[in-house]
Amino acid sequence: MPRAEFPYRPYGSRSVIYNSGDYQGCLDKAVAAFDYTQRREEQQRLREAGRYRGIGVAAYTEMCGMESARVAIDSSGRATVYSGSMSQGHGHATALAQIAADALQMPVENIDVVQGDTKQVQAGHGTFNSRSMPVGGSSVNVCAGRIVEKAKKIAAEMMEVAAEDLSYESGSFIVPGTEIAPLAFTKVARMAYLGHVLPVGMEPGLDETLFYDPSGMGAPSGVHMAYVEVDPDTGTVEILDYVASTMRVRSSTRCLRPGKSMAEWSRASDRRSMRRCATTARPASC
Repeated sequence: MPRAEFPYRPYGSRSVIYNSGDYQGCLDKAVAAFDYTQRREEQQRLREAGRYRGIGVAAYTEMCGMESARVAIDSSGRATVYSGSMSQGHGHATALAQIAADALQMPVENIDVVQGDTKQVQAGHGTFNSRSMPVGGSSVNVCAGRIVEKAKKIAAEMMEVAAEDLSYESGSFIVPGTEIAPLAFTKVARMAYLGHVLPVGMEPGLDETLFYDPSGMGAPSGVHMAYVEVDPDTGTVEILDYVASTMRVRSSTRCLRPGKSMAEWSRASDRRSMRRCATTARPASC
């Protein structure tokens, strides 16, 4: 499909929309990195000499839907994120903590992330289809935003001003244009659990849970290419090269940096050559 036809509705469907895609560009990048033409020539030349090499190409498009999150603030102002998405070495703990830190305007060191504990975490769908940040991260962001809005109402009661007159900046509630002293989020969190000064009808605590179901699912895509040699006598397969070209997206956090390439991992284990056209990421300290 050409890019001009996105967002694309297959068969006129209202429920399934492919929101974006540069499938040809993704394929072109993989072919260039793989050196496809040269490999095909080499394949034919070696086959005549009795050596059997094969090329595999797989392209995919996936859909990512609903995911859950819970953000809880304790009476000291420290936050815990409970994610229904489970990291498999992707750096989700770092990314989810940073998303919450940005929304709550607190140091990332003040945020704990819990994943994979079915005794503590609400129901979730795990990690697949490149979904953890688009829907899992969005769920965390919405929960944190709701907490700030509730805390603003509590802060307004404590400061005896209207909530709409308050702004939240650098972890404190302020009344712009006045000399009223800022009120730290930590003090508001304490009051949220003491309950002495709360708006009428508001329940104590700062704790939000959300099952985030986006109106339009994302459609991540990519192309994988493998170059292998098969021993005709033993059937042993050796992977000579592997290239993965994936749709590049904007990073959700500044605390993740480009990680080890597939080539580094594979050479350390079995000397296979694996490369990636787009960047991946791993946890990093802030």
